[in-house]
Amino acid sequence: TAAQGLLGLRSPKDIGARINNLIRHPGFQRYVEQADFSKDVQLPSPLNAQYTLNLRLIPYGNGQRLLIVRDVSEHQRLDRMRRDFVANASHELRTPLTRARLNAELLAEDADTAPTRAALLRDLAQMRDLITDLLESGRLASRHAALQREATDLPALAHALIGDMAALRAAAADVPVH
Repeated sequence: TAAQGLLGLRSPKDIGARINNLIRHPGFQRYVEQADFSKDVQLPSPLNAQYTLNLRLIPYGNGQRLLIVRDVSEHQRLDRMRRDFVANASHELRTPLTRARLNAELLAEDADTAPTRAALLRDLAQMRDLITDLLESGRLASRHAALQREATDLPALAHALIGDMAALRAAAADVPVH
């Protein structure tokens, strides 16, 4: 059912067919031919070009592959909205902030306005730093949006977790671990 909804596959007609005969997008064909399944491929949905699918083939068993397909359209839309918001907010805040800083610097430096001027300049510097942080966080989020993948030895991880659980259980019961 999920494959029908995401890829337009038809059961039972498509059962047993090669996946690259069912998904005919040139990007997917290249992905299969290159056989580098350490990365995903993103393609427009064959059912609706407004949607984007993330596909990944995962080798397992004896020459078999599992195809994982996710609809990432909403994630992309939210990411675009976040980037647009950060860019627009920082631009809209920088202009009046710059103007206020210039006006504060032009204040006469007499005894009456010096403390007010210093406090205003500190507040403006803090606002400028916040905007800089906002822009930097947007840049960092864009750079690290792609998932970092690495191979994991699941049996070793499970064995380590079992050992840790036994140690915690023994510590809780004040019983020595064997």
